[in-house]
Amino acid sequence: APLAIVLPSNDVVPLLWDAGACLLIGAALGCRDVAALLSTRLAVLLGRISFPVYLVHFPILCSLGSWIYICAVGEWGNRLAIVAGVVATLAATLSVSLPLATFDRWWVRWVKVFVAELSTITVGLLRRLTQRVGSRLGTSESIPDLRRLR
Repeated sequence: APLAIVLPSNDVVPLLWDAGACLLIGAALGCRDVAALLSTRLAVLLGRISFPVYLVHFPILCSLGSWIYICAVGEWGNRLAIVAGVVATLAATLSVSLPLATFDRWWVRWVKVFVAELSTITVGLLRRLTQRVGSRLGTSESIPDLRRLR
């Protein structure tokens, strides 16, 4: 009965795929050879551009790739038009994804610095506030120094 709440159709196949994926990830994380393979320059580059590629590939495929195919199919035939569309899509996707990946790295660094500064300011304000409230209540308690917890 509890499974029917999560899976109304009682189809356990998606759960088996999910469990298999979790086991595969767990096995890969414990293997030094896999960790070494995923730490190569190519793997790191692919990891950095994977999200920008995900963002831009579909619009580029539907616009540029389709346009190239439509323009080329009459002149070159179906096979060459497909190849031209795929090559144009890949080239455009990579040429847009690489600058986006660079921007993403810069943006993540900036956000980390901003959040660190904001948290420092917030902790300082909270410490002053608790000291003021504590002095009015006759206690000297304040929030603990969070930097010591790191």
